[in-house]
Amino acid sequence: MSHDDDSAQCYEGVTFSPWPVLRLRHCYPRRRRHHDSRSEETTSPCRDGGDSRGQPEASTALAAGDTDDSVSPASTNVTATNSGNLTVSFTALGQTITVTCTSTTLSLTTPASGLAVNLQPPTVSGCTDNFGGTETVTTSGTWLLKFVDARNDSTLAEPNKGDHLRLTVPTGGATVKSSLLPCTISSTQSTVRASYNDKNKAKFTNQMVSGSGCGGSNTATFNGTFLTSINVSDSAS
Repeated sequence: MSHDDDSAQCYEGVTFSPWPVLRLRHCYPRRRRHHDSRSEETTSPCRDGGDSRGQPEASTALAAGDTDDSVSPASTNVTATNSGNLTVSFTALGQTITVTCTSTTLSLTTPASGLAVNLQPPTVSGCTDNFGGTETVTTSGTWLLKFVDARNDSTLAEPNKGDHLRLTVPTGGATVKSSLLPCTISSTQSTVRASYNDKNKAKFTNQMVSGSGCGGSNTATFNGTFLTSINVSDSAS
């Protein structure tokens, strides 16, 4: 009696996000055909939780960093203002333009639990460029800030190497109108990273923000240092 075995196919997929990730194991069933009886038998190749129909098995995996941490103080209004100038450099219409802004303020309420929080759109003013022009920066939408603690650092003194912030700028969240240009440049969704001293100072160094406008796609280089109005740190729960 002859039969054919279709090889089993399994794969694992991991979704990365600011939250604990979901690990899915997808298993497709093995089919065994008996040619003499014209019958077909389906068995599962999954030995760790998939069922005979090939349904995925869900299990929890830890995201990078200490997932049991929270922000201290919780549920508290905080502002962050630039220390020194904020600069953004980009190329438009064949010219490299560096915009320098003297005043930038971010406002947020620290989360009641966890390490991520939505920001109010920042306010940016006092912007000029290296060609003598002036810029108007308009912000909108939902900006996301995530405190990222170094992995498995609960026994170490803060701040740790690896502690940082991640700021997600939404699509259309920032637009730049320059007196030099007949067009407007608008951000597309980007996430930038800042070093953080787990107290009151965040520093963005050569972070890339994507955008579009003025006849094409643009990638801006962003630099800036911010100080918070009060000390903010992560704390293990």
